[in-house]
Amino acid sequence: DEIYKKNRERYHKNKDRYNKTRHDSYRSGGSYYKSGIITGWKRSGIKCYDTEETFEKYKNASNCELCKKEFADIGGKSRHNKKVLDHDHRSGIPRFVCCYTCNFFLRGRDNRLAEVHLELYRFFHRQN
Repeated sequence: DEIYKKNRERYHKNKDRYNKTRHDSYRSGGSYYKSGIITGWKRSGIKCYDTEETFEKYKNASNCELCKKEFADIGGKSRHNKKVLDHDHRSGIPRFVCCYTCNFFLRGRDNRLAEVHLELYRFFHRQN
């Protein structure tokens, strides 16, 4: 009973420092960064069949595959040269790594292309 009380007191006395050390070491490691990126992809509807390979491609990319601009390593609210993984919105399959600006301009392309295909289908399969 005495030992239990001493250990409990010691734990409560040092728990904040211990938890902060654990948290800092986890955040500085690569697993925190990787899990956060992959979770964000899943929320966006990206379906990676080979997550390791896709993440390595994303991590090692230094320039946008479309405009060839270098990615900015900046935090905060600026998104212009932020690195993003572009994907097909219907299938969820990743296509390439590009900057936020290029991805923004590509956003509506999937929907417009689908509308064109639908209109062509209707045109060629209409009943006379």
